[in-house]
Amino acid sequence: MKSKRFVAFIIDMAIAVILAIFVYVTLRCFNINSFSFIGAPFAWVLLICKDCFNGMSVGKRFVGIQIIDSTNSEIASPAKCVIRNLFYFLGVIDVLVMFFHSKTMRLGDCIARTEVHLRDDTLQKVKLYKIILAIGSVLIVFTIVETLLHVYASSLGLFGLLYR
Repeated sequence: MKSKRFVAFIIDMAIAVILAIFVYVTLRCFNINSFSFIGAPFAWVLLICKDCFNGMSVGKRFVGIQIIDSTNSEIASPAKCVIRNLFYFLGVIDVLVMFFHSKTMRLGDCIARTEVHLRDDTLQKVKLYKIILAIGSVLIVFTIVETLLHVYASSLGLFGLLYR
């Protein structure tokens, strides 16, 4: 299962990098130089919300695994997937927990009470409005955070250093 998870993660990161490059090139074509102000929330939403679609990212769908709620053995809700993926911010700590945990669970899995299992098409699909609500909430939060960081950097005179 570890190898499937790793392959799924590599696929997801490759897709995120390709999309980030696409956004960067598109912004440059329109002579917009503030990629980090526009691109950062986009990139974070991709990473945090990648499993919201029935517990599967593109990579997980490709290798045949999905996120399951460990309390009821149903597909994890988009909210649980978001909580689970917020632990990517801890980086190496999150991955180390996975390598030393008896069930190869990430720290995000332990906190959100989710597990990675082989894909089960018989489970009831997640309602679309829940997916939209989770992605919209994350997008709003990360846009606000990025805007506040932008304003803070501007007030300190760091804007010129950060956005050259």
